[in-house]
Amino acid sequence: MLDTTHPWDAISRPSADGVISMLRVDASLRQDMFWGLDYKGQRMLVLHSSCPIPPGYRLPELRHIAFLVEEIGGRVVIALSLMDSEKADVFKVLCDDLVSVIGQLTSDEDAVCRLMERSFRWHHLLRSTSRRLLSELEQRGLVAELVVLRDVAIPAIGVESAIAAWRGPFGAHQDFVIPGFRLEVKSTEPLNPRKFSVSSEHQLDRAGAGADVISLALVEIARSTDIDVAGETLAELVDSIRVICSTAGAIASTEYEQRLMAAGFSDDGVYRATRWTFRAPLLIDVDINFPSIGATALPAAVSGVSYDCDLGGFEVRPAPNPFGERMGGSA
Repeated sequence: MLDTTHPWDAISRPSADGVISMLRVDASLRQDMFWGLDYKGQRMLVLHSSCPIPPGYRLPELRHIAFLVEEIGGRVVIALSLMDSEKADVFKVLCDDLVSVIGQLTSDEDAVCRLMERSFRWHHLLRSTSRRLLSELEQRGLVAELVVLRDVAIPAIGVESAIAAWRGPFGAHQDFVIPGFRLEVKSTEPLNPRKFSVSSEHQLDRAGAGADVISLALVEIARSTDIDVAGETLAELVDSIRVICSTAGAIASTEYEQRLMAAGFSDDGVYRATRWTFRAPLLIDVDINFPSIGATALPAAVSGVSYDCDLGGFEVRPAPNPFGERMGGSA
């Protein structure tokens, strides 16, 4: 049963635009979290932090909820604002969940990261009901990421570290992130094994990565509905990693399930109907000569850039197993 008691009822609505009336969630919390109400009467959950959102994250896109970030007086203010008052009960459940997860964390940086991650767990729950299942394009992308996770990352750095490095479902600009290194994963088709789409000017932005190295993993994937064809269904691929995680303990399994949920996967029978065959990932070094569009090279007023890239006639520099090279695993 939903908790229908709303803390916003105890807050006076401000009379001026740009003002938020706030009530501390709980004085015993280690994090500065507040219930908020703006002049329009929109309900809010507000976190005051000393740390900004880490580079490489994008803001979650929650249905009926705006995600706002401002810097005020040297403090970062992160707020979730409910745009549809009829969804107040669900919003309260979401807020309670976020408070329970981050309220007692001692590190502001950890709190901001967990707020981002937990919000992405709600991403698909609050999406339009017209998108209950992943599209074929989304399935291909998830297959590619899981292949890299299972066949490249886990053997190199171990289960827990590999799961933690998988940041794509939480909205990071690159799919895998470890200190000093980022890996973007793309699925390709057999007829064009080196052609792929880039959905953001940040994904392959070598200059914007600072000292971090960026590599690209191309996973050639073919689709078939023939149950006799070799390969795996998306559900089988998911289950194979579940088995691996179970040997590492509850933390790895929990983190893995959180990422699956954020990616939009559910244990639906439709994901057992299509078999996918794939080749070993082709690892490519995204060096200074790599053909890409980076955010740092765009005019300040230009953003949201997407483009197609075809490396068929381009001489690429192969990259060794980047996880093994940087984290001490086997290359």
